[in-house]
Amino acid sequence: MFKYRMFKKSILFVALLLIITLIVGCTQIQSVKTQPDSPGSQNSKDNKWFVLRGDLHCHSSFSVDSNAPIETVVSDSVKAGYDFISLTEHNTQEHLKYLKEEYSNDDLIIIPGYEWTLKRVHMNMFGLYEFEEKLGLDTFEEINSYIDYIHELGSIVQINHPNWKALYAQFALSIPGDLMEVWNGPFGTDDKKTLKDWQNLLTEGKKIIATAGRDEHENYLNNSPVNNVYAEEKTAENIFENIKKGHLYITAMKDCSDIWLSCGDAIMGDTVEYAKGSQIYLKIEKLPHNAKIKIYSNKGIEFEEIYDASKNTAYEKEFLVEEDKSFYRVEVWSAAVSIPLGISNPIYIENENQNE
Repeated sequence: MFKYRMFKKSILFVALLLIITLIVGCTQIQSVKTQPDSPGSQNSKDNKWFVLRGDLHCHSSFSVDSNAPIETVVSDSVKAGYDFISLTEHNTQEHLKYLKEEYSNDDLIIIPGYEWTLKRVHMNMFGLYEFEEKLGLDTFEEINSYIDYIHELGSIVQINHPNWKALYAQFALSIPGDLMEVWNGPFGTDDKKTLKDWQNLLTEGKKIIATAGRDEHENYLNNSPVNNVYAEEKTAENIFENIKKGHLYITAMKDCSDIWLSCGDAIMGDTVEYAKGSQIYLKIEKLPHNAKIKIYSNKGIEFEEIYDASKNTAYEKEFLVEEDKSFYRVEVWSAAVSIPLGISNPIYIENENQNE
């Protein structure tokens, strides 16, 4: 854990440069902006969604490698613009007894979390205030059995930073997690590899929800990266339920490259049955000039386009769902530096006639 924190510190300067570059780039946006409580979709009949922005991976002094009191984590996360966070302490439940009654408020919702920190894999669990802890597990069978137990309690499991270490990834990518942290802290080569691994898992037919985490132990004013959750209510329960459904997209910062992806009444994270003539609708707001938009399917990159900010409009695109596609998802990349500005979760397509 100490080495991990030193690694994070060693790249802090690079991370700051990247964030400054993004801020400069994201100021060159169109004047038409999506209101956070009205994402909008021309082919969705029920415009009930609004966006809540949060972090699913951070630590306080309840973790052995942080000295920050929860009060600091909460107050600084509010200043950073987050609507919710999950405090995911290493191998302890001590923080959970205080969270619900003492720290959640109208400004910041706190989702109960726990980082199950094992030798071979790190995993976050969400939504539980009490459960039986099992540490020291080392085999697939032991870990999978414990995940089954966590699922029975109604929780979900996130595989954290799967490409953090050599060999660690080979083990982590085989664990049956519900979520995968494809972006951990400042975006780096390990995250780029995890994005590719996630694409491969989706292509194999797995449904795994992409998430991001600051994994902060010290600087909670940092607001990169961000999980943007489509929700109906600002409650821990509603946020948690929509995370479970994959109704979220990742952005490099708050208020940067907002993504709406839908097919009829279904949005990202949902599954629709293939129907001839059905269409995917994509809308992206707050795009910097020359941002690269990529649409992926199980066949790879379907479409790429460079955004022209001089048009002074949101980016919109509609396209037909093809019979041999099992999902569609979107990435937005910065022209200034080689990091993503936005990553959507997929809309899944079910078709009984698809080839295996």
